[in-house]
Amino acid sequence: VRSPLNPAQSGMNPNHLPPIELRHLSPVQAGIGISILKRLDRINSLRRQNAHLLMDLIANYQFITLPKIPAGSQPVFLRLPIIVKDKVCSDRLFQLLSKLGIGVSRSYTRSLPDIFSNHNSTAPSSFPGAQHLAEGMQLIGPPEEEDGHLSARTGEALQHQPRPLVESED
Repeated sequence: VRSPLNPAQSGMNPNHLPPIELRHLSPVQAGIGISILKRLDRINSLRRQNAHLLMDLIANYQFITLPKIPAGSQPVFLRLPIIVKDKVCSDRLFQLLSKLGIGVSRSYTRSLPDIFSNHNSTAPSSFPGAQHLAEGMQLIGPPEEEDGHLSARTGEALQHQPRPLVESED
């Protein structure tokens, strides 16, 4: 089955995609770029530091899975991805973090088998891993806060409201 959404399947060679040219930046654009570039190492360092603080806080909660970081790597963590054990816990945690003003978003709202169910004869429920990610993955951030409030508020949310989060209707 050919997908009109995939350029390779619509006849375009993926090795010869149209070139994207960056012409000239305006002085304002260049200034913004230089300003960000000068702060990039500091911003990335704060993101890593806050992500590790959050992971330390979250590590003891059995209903949350944290990313495994390969030795020698230094992820930037634009957002900290977590996977919550089930939809009920995920929904409750999402509502609680949002209520406390902690930036949280869903990574996926539907799984790919669910999105493309019209083109797939297999039921979306046949892909439990994809369904689990769609229901449970959340992104916490913005992790570049300097004052430590993000990790403190997240820790407070988990410590003061654990019962409603872990009780799920299995």
